[in-house]
Amino acid sequence: MKSMLLRVWTRGAGLALVAGLLVTGCTLENGEAPAVTGPSEFGLSVTMTASPDLLPRDGTSQSLVTVTVRDEASRPVAGRRLAAGADIGRLSESDVVTSADGRATFSYTAPAPGTIGNAAQVWVVPVGDNGGNAVARTLSINFTGPSNRAAPIPDFTRTPDKPERAAPVRFDASATTDEGAPCLDLCTYAWDFGDGGTSTGRITNHTFTSSGTFVVTLTVTDPAGSSASKGIEVIVADVLAPSITLRVAPNPPIAGQSATFTAAVATAPGRIRSYQWTFGDGTSQTTSVPTVTKVFASPGTYVTTVIATDDLGQTGAASLGFVIGSSVTASFTVSPTAPTTADTVFFNGSASAGSGGSTITTWAWDFGDGTVASDSVPTTSHLYGTEGTYVVTLTVTDSGGRTGTTTVNVAIKAP
Repeated sequence: MKSMLLRVWTRGAGLALVAGLLVTGCTLENGEAPAVTGPSEFGLSVTMTASPDLLPRDGTSQSLVTVTVRDEASRPVAGRRLAAGADIGRLSESDVVTSADGRATFSYTAPAPGTIGNAAQVWVVPVGDNGGNAVARTLSINFTGPSNRAAPIPDFTRTPDKPERAAPVRFDASATTDEGAPCLDLCTYAWDFGDGGTSTGRITNHTFTSSGTFVVTLTVTDPAGSSASKGIEVIVADVLAPSITLRVAPNPPIAGQSATFTAAVATAPGRIRSYQWTFGDGTSQTTSVPTVTKVFASPGTYVTTVIATDDLGQTGAASLGFVIGSSVTASFTVSPTAPTTADTVFFNGSASAGSGGSTITTWAWDFGDGTVASDSVPTTSHLYGTEGTYVVTLTVTDSGGRTGTTTVNVAIKAP
């Protein structure tokens, strides 16, 4: 009995539960499901194509990018908004909306020459109500021409390391590298020397016309058009003005004879442009060499000055004073006075005198018949074998190296 009653109760309770569920079921059937906070981009099919997908890196060439959006049933999705971007280059649109066929298009413009990178990454992101569900879709557009993974790395040397003003300096950029290798003449080189001067070429020369510190800048452009620069300070030293000493030989000069003046310049060879000479007797001369010859006509006191001018316009001067005494006098006598071919002719030059109290050291004779003689004594003799008139010349030299000359006609007759 207990068991039956339990079954009846259970059955009644079950009916009541079913009835309750039926009532509740009606309520669920007429109710609405909770709204989704945003469309799920994970359910979208977004594809991208680029035509062409290979462009020159020239700043003007373009590719047409097409984006196609479909839902989970592969139906075109119209009105879908997408944000577009690229890491390098330019897009015609940054925000596009699909049309009825589920497509949207925009153009991509290649970057300018020299832009780093061998490919552009172009992406679109579906725009919905939940940014956390947005997933970017990307494609690559490659660039033709030389590889340009990195800009060149400029480097250069200078010779000499410590240049002087007005001296040429050699600049060499052979140490420059690009894409991990020496660039050499594959790159182009532009120089700015910091003093207003410029140049081109991997190796070049420059002359600084003033002293000081200058920033020399090298700009290198690689085959892909990418550029980089490097600057270093170059300290240019000043150049001292010429320092001169003046010499003359013989010293002192001899009146009526050539004297040689020499300007010894204490500066780098080849820097002196001109020498201006003033001799102290009212005459002057300009030469391009450091020596000059001069004849002083008469004894006296003179001051000779030389001014040396270098290629920078700097000058150095030196002066030399000296006294020119009486000139060396050569004089001799002949005996007998009417010699014949049978006579020995005697010559005596003891009447010769040196300059300024100097002594005669050498008597040099020319007998006029092709015979010469020289001695440290004033007398000599000669025998003429043929009659005639002979011009006998005596040249004497004093202890100062000065000379004097005189001639005498000697008539030789038959005995």
